[in-house]
Amino acid sequence: MMFTDDAEAGFANLKFWQSLGNTLMSIFGAGLFFKFKIMASFSVLSTGIVCIVILNRYVVKIDGKGKEKGSPDQAELLY
Repeated sequence: MMFTDDAEAGFANLKFWQSLGNTLMSIFGAGLFFKFKIMASFSVLSTGIVCIVILNRYVVKIDGKGKEKGSPDQAELLY
């Protein structure tokens, strides 16, 4: 949604945060209790959902089709 002009930057940002999360779980996962892992997973999931709602409401509005509201299509840009 935010990287419509630079798809590579958006993909790199996504892969960075995925890799960071996997690395942290690999390092700290063996020493944590199961209940703490579940609580941490739900808190990260809840934080992510809240951030997506804030992003959708205040930064970039998208409709159900994944396209920004009010943004022209590629075909409209050609004419």
